[in-house]
Amino acid sequence: MGLDYSYLLYFKRDRLWDVLQAVVAISRPAEKCSQIVFPDYTLILQLQPWYQKEGTFNFNDPKFDFLVVMYFPPDREIWEYLQDVSPEYLELWSRESPLGLPIGCIYLTVFNDLNAHEKKDWDPNLVMLEFGTTGTTMSILFSESDSIRCRFQNLLEANHGICGILNMENSARVIWWNGQKDDMEISNLFPSPEEINKLLDRPSTTPGD
Repeated sequence: MGLDYSYLLYFKRDRLWDVLQAVVAISRPAEKCSQIVFPDYTLILQLQPWYQKEGTFNFNDPKFDFLVVMYFPPDREIWEYLQDVSPEYLELWSRESPLGLPIGCIYLTVFNDLNAHEKKDWDPNLVMLEFGTTGTTMSILFSESDSIRCRFQNLLEANHGICGILNMENSARVIWWNGQKDDMEISNLFPSPEEINKLLDRPSTTPGD
């Protein structure tokens, strides 16, 4: 089996919809929009639904699945990746957006109820966005590209993210913690912020607390 790396970004629940709008702002426009239905209104998100043909989700569904193509400022790793997988489109894509070069499809899963995914008494005010890869080649790109890491760190910074993890299956790296960039290897692949705090043995100063 191939590699299956992903970035895990944790946020306070009240930041979720702003975060998803921020993802839209740095992504290629979706061919089909998704609808998030609230009791008194419907939020339209230009995110391609995945596993949901109608593209309609309830605001309190345990998770939402999307497909996104995100723009990243080019670095050597991104250039080499695109030259390898799609050399015929590289020139066209380099002119597509001032936001950078398009990488995708990326599997975006929003864990709106973390306890429904893994029972371990998660904070109910916590949500997590997982940006998953399509296989080995993209997984290696995710782990080696500084541009991709910085894009996710910036997304965390701009939206008061709690923490960020690069999940590499057999290990993981903390890329964001306590309101700043980090780079620390840990063994837990799907940790809660409380577990990260214990693993790093650092005082917690969680933004928004």
